[in-house]
Amino acid sequence: MLITSPRRQKTIFTTLNLVMIGALLLSQTLFVGYFGRFSMPVTMTLATGLIIEMAELVWIRMKRTPLSPNAQWLLSWCSIALNTILAATLTMLSREEDSQYFALMIVPVLEAAFSLTFAELAIVIVVADFLNFLGVYTFASISEYFEAGTTSLIYTVVGVLMWLLMSSIRDHESSLRQSFEELHRTRDLAIGSSAQLRNLAARLLTVQEDERRWMSRELHDQIGQLLTAVSLDLDWSLRHFTDPGEDRRARLMDTTETVREAIRVTRELSAALRPSELKETNPLEALKAYAAEFAHRSGMALRLSDNLGSSSIELSHEAGLNLYRIVQEALSNIGRHSKAREIHISLSNDGPSLRVAIEDNGNGFHVDKISDQHAIGLVGMRERAHMIGARIEVCSNVGQGTTISVEVPIERSA
Repeated sequence: MLITSPRRQKTIFTTLNLVMIGALLLSQTLFVGYFGRFSMPVTMTLATGLIIEMAELVWIRMKRTPLSPNAQWLLSWCSIALNTILAATLTMLSREEDSQYFALMIVPVLEAAFSLTFAELAIVIVVADFLNFLGVYTFASISEYFEAGTTSLIYTVVGVLMWLLMSSIRDHESSLRQSFEELHRTRDLAIGSSAQLRNLAARLLTVQEDERRWMSRELHDQIGQLLTAVSLDLDWSLRHFTDPGEDRRARLMDTTETVREAIRVTRELSAALRPSELKETNPLEALKAYAAEFAHRSGMALRLSDNLGSSSIELSHEAGLNLYRIVQEALSNIGRHSKAREIHISLSNDGPSLRVAIEDNGNGFHVDKISDQHAIGLVGMRERAHMIGARIEVCSNVGQGTTISVEVPIERSA
């Protein structure tokens, strides 16, 4: 905080001393007729104090490294001692009533209130009061003692009130500092937790893909082959059974058709879990094939705009797979929630990025007020985009449809 900066404190108090000593020096030289007779010892003492304070101020401003707490404490006491010596010396040299040199002790009292403990402040106040009464002791005047008592009371009240104020400010600053430290620790924990959650999400998505690959292979290799064998056995039975009866033949033919339908559904499930196009062709071709299949299955009007031009787009396997899953999830959400009639998918180049936009004319929703069933899908899409360094944006409003755009870093080749 500004008020507790040691360097700023020393600059302020040293400047106050300079102003105070400079004012007293002017009163001793330029206004000697008003303040009394000219005194060379007093003038030399004030000039010496002024030079020392100027040197201290220059040293403070030029010093680059911060002072240690012990050095700050020692410097404060040196400044207080300098003012005390100046005030005592000038008081003894002047030997005048209504001496103005007692004012030099106000700066040590203020500095002690700002920088030292209450016990140390009390010592400074006692010394200031002693010097104050010492200046009027020679004259033994009741009015002078009264003025000295009033001045001492001012020193005491100002010093104690200032110390209490600074103590309250320090407590407040300490509380703020602790709050800031706690805030920084919480932020660091949140950043670490966020990174761990992203790593966990990436791991879960990877495990999910592995499970899909395994299920796709099992459906194709095990269930699909078993159903194919059953279908072949039924076909053989239809060819070789002699006159099984019309009812039995119709039942066998129905069973054969059911098995063939099961084979078709199994192949569709296997393809949905792990599209063969992702391994055999460009991921964008797999995306287009899925979009056409989705339009056929859902009955929605789907328009696909390919604005990629003649340049080929190279995507890593991970980028292509995650882009495919993002589009798959987006179309799945449209089919389940949007009640859309038309879908528009556009593919385009945007400098070093491939941009895929999915737009529908469905119900739309408030992006910041989505329900859990929407949130899970959107969170999954965002995590997949983060995994491949892509940027995803969701724009939607109630009654105005939804647009999801994904920008994936690419490598272009002619």
